[in-house]
Amino acid sequence: MQDKARPARSLVVALFASACSSSSEVPIFDAAPLDPDQAQPAFIDRFSPEAGILDVRAPGNGLPEANAPVDFDQPPFAYDAFGPHGEAIRMYDFDFKGQLPGKLYVFLQDGVPLPQQLPVLARVPGESGYNDFVRVYEVSTPPGYRANAIRSEADLMASQFLVTATKRVNNRVVVPAGSTAALRYGAREPRSSRAWHDGTLATMLEFEDDVRAQDAGYGELGLTNATLWVAFAIDPDQPGGGPASGRLLEPDTQRTHFVAEALPDQPGYSPYWMTITYHNSAFDSVRDEASAEAAPVVAGVGSLLLNAPIVRVE
Repeated sequence: MQDKARPARSLVVALFASACSSSSEVPIFDAAPLDPDQAQPAFIDRFSPEAGILDVRAPGNGLPEANAPVDFDQPPFAYDAFGPHGEAIRMYDFDFKGQLPGKLYVFLQDGVPLPQQLPVLARVPGESGYNDFVRVYEVSTPPGYRANAIRSEADLMASQFLVTATKRVNNRVVVPAGSTAALRYGAREPRSSRAWHDGTLATMLEFEDDVRAQDAGYGELGLTNATLWVAFAIDPDQPGGGPASGRLLEPDTQRTHFVAEALPDQPGYSPYWMTITYHNSAFDSVRDEASAEAAPVVAGVGSLLLNAPIVRVE
């Protein structure tokens, strides 16, 4: 609930130093533009201790090296699971994420997207505040602004352009250049896009455009989660257990007995999951929401919040 002693914050974040009374007073960011094709790729490492929780590079675990392209259709990033009524589903696993989305700035002129200007990302993996889920902020650019002159959040702050915080949250997974993930729900074509980050070019794999979020107070949005029942190779209440032990799988497969409470296009679906860990002794019996709810829960284990879009339902 909003503290009534504090003024409500508008969704419009005014970055002007002072009110502009005429078009001649609108600030112009006059730095030289840069052709994105000539820009240096951003250095991305999703598997460092700073960036990962479930998937952290360690000797012998086979996770890709820093800045190396990732094939997310290979284990451990893609796996099979069950839907609420036992549907066979496939999910990507992009590790655990916080509840507050990051920031993605898109550029408009006269209310329409500014041709050729790439978005700007505030953070990339490993930096404090990074999230695959990004809240969209609209930047109003004045006449005379040249596309791709702004290539960082610092540039944007210096420009004094008007920035409007929308309520749109997108799932945009920042990856090393050349990374791939071939599946999207509903036979959609896989898409990737580029964005500026501190003058370098970051690659994003595009998933959901309308991730559910709700007012978290003082102008913030908080992600709204669905429930995912999970089991690990070693129960979290045992030595070496939990995510570090890996997902419990059927022999010689990538089939977990994870259970999602909703499918895409169903009420309650979100690619942002709150996990409930059940004892792996119940693994064989868990194949839908009813059996997951009946399984014994590992006591004293907190929920983790996971980015795992469902990309196929059979």
